[in-house]
Amino acid sequence: MAVLELDPQAQGLLCLEEPENGIHPDRITKTLRLLQDIATDAEEPIGVDNPLRQVIINTHSPSVVTQVRISRVKRTRKAAERLC
Repeated sequence: MAVLELDPQAQGLLCLEEPENGIHPDRITKTLRLLQDIATDAEEPIGVDNPLRQVIINTHSPSVVTQVRISRVKRTRKAAERLC
C-alpha cells in the first residue's frame, strides 16, 4: 500500500475486507491514515499530486469506525428477501 500511495499513475478502486485483521492494534491508526492518503482528496483537483483513486473497506470493528470521520462512513444492510 505504501508503494501505491507514492505512484501517481496508479488509479482505480482499492477494496479491502477488514484491513485491521492481522495487524497489531497499535498499527491500525497508521494503516487507516495510509488508506486515507491513498484515496483521492475530493476537495482538490485531480492531478499528479491527487490521482483518481477510491478506497473502500468493510469492517465490524468499532475501533476502526471510531477513527474515521463520520462523513466518510457508510452503513449498509442486506435487503429483506421477498417471497413471490
